[in-house]
Amino acid sequence: MKLRAVVRAFAGLALACIAISTVSVAASPAAHSKSHHEAHHKTHYRNVYWINLGGTASRAPGRVFFTANAGGFVKNLKWNGWGTRKTVGRGWFGTTWPCDAKPCFKGSKARLVMRKPVICHPQFGNKRRKSVRVYRHTILYYPEDGKRKRADVTGTSGWQTCKEAY
Repeated sequence: MKLRAVVRAFAGLALACIAISTVSVAASPAAHSKSHHEAHHKTHYRNVYWINLGGTASRAPGRVFFTANAGGFVKNLKWNGWGTRKTVGRGWFGTTWPCDAKPCFKGSKARLVMRKPVICHPQFGNKRRKSVRVYRHTILYYPEDGKRKRADVTGTSGWQTCKEAY
C-alpha cells in the first residue's frame, strides 16, 4: 500500500511540474508577443475592396484610376498580401493628361502601398449600404522629373465613399 501511495504522489508531482512549466512558457511575454504578432499579421479579410470614384468596388484590381477623367492611373497591377493589414501593388504608371510640355512617364514602374483595412458602409455604388472593408491609407510611389514621388491617394481608393469618413 505504501508503494502505491508513493507512486501516485510522484506521478501527481510530475504532472504538476509539467503544468507549471507549460503555463510559465505560454505566459512569458516573448512567447505571447510572438504568437500575437504572427496571428495579427496573418489576419486576412475576404471583403476588402478598392472602390473607384464611380462607386464600382473590386478586389485586388488590375488597373486603378486616380481621377474621374484625365489623369493618372496604374495598370497591370500585381498585388502581394491583398486583404491583409498591408498590401503592396506593383504595376505601370501612366496618365491620360496631354504630354506636350514634359514627359508623361508612361510605362514607368509604380507602387501602391495600402494599409489598415477598416469597416466601410459605402454611400453609393455597387456596394451601397453594405458592410465591406477598404484600406484606410493608400500611398502611390511614381516617377516624375526623373525622381521618385510619393502621393497620398487615399481619397481615390474607397475611403471617400464610406459613411464613416464623414
